[in-house]
Amino acid sequence: MTAAIAQPTQQGRIPIFGIDKLIIGAIIASVVFYFGEIELFHTADSLSGPAIFLWLERLIATILTAEYVLRIRDAKDKWAYIKSPLGIIDLIGVLPFWFGFVAPDGWLGAIRACRILRLAKFYRYSEGLQALFKGLKREARKLKAVGSVVAIVLLFSTAFMHQVESTAQPDRFGSLHDSLWWTVVTMTTVGYGDVFPVTQVGRGMAMVVMLTGIGTLGSLVGIIGGSVFCDIHAENCDPGAVSPAPQPPTRRVRKMVRRTKNSRTTETSSL
Repeated sequence: MTAAIAQPTQQGRIPIFGIDKLIIGAIIASVVFYFGEIELFHTADSLSGPAIFLWLERLIATILTAEYVLRIRDAKDKWAYIKSPLGIIDLIGVLPFWFGFVAPDGWLGAIRACRILRLAKFYRYSEGLQALFKGLKREARKLKAVGSVVAIVLLFSTAFMHQVESTAQPDRFGSLHDSLWWTVVTMTTVGYGDVFPVTQVGRGMAMVVMLTGIGTLGSLVGIIGGSVFCDIHAENCDPGAVSPAPQPPTRRVRKMVRRTKNSRTTETSSL
């Protein structure tokens, strides 16, 4: 069962069997029931709401748990499946439910919200999601380089803005946490406008952070988009490869071409 589900067909499509349809339906129902329970009854957790939602969740969690156990049983290498991304996703889909039996009552609302994470199980059936994550894995080295630049700018800007703006605005840049909040909001080009620098040096640093954020987002889009495009349209395409520039003909080649033209001219004249 597992091998057939996980592997696409020769036409590139991922087969969906009856058991898969049951799992997909259970996932969708779990998320729909979650939002319905909150919007209709405004409950803090499943224990304080109608019992029907609690028992439906228990039924869905039992189905997903049985699927996870069966996949482990049918896997050729059980430990490899458990450590694989698909195995981790399947575990995340059921682990919060069982943890809820021993968790404090104050955590039950957050545990109920974890049902949305079950949507990640659609990765198994989506060619687009698999192409996306395959592209991320292929470009891991470039993404790490971009992440390193972001981390350096993030940490430096947090410390720098705290030192520069804390005197002028102690209520907004008085702690590293406040400076970090401003840096993240600015670097991601969100810009809520609730916090902003007022000193000239702080504004100069803000321009650097904004330009870095724009460049980072553009780099990520280019790296990921190029890799996914190559994965979809050319299986063996290397997005990092650059076609060599055409080289001018050598002197020997030019002489051979010239001789060929001269010989053709001579033949034409003789005719």
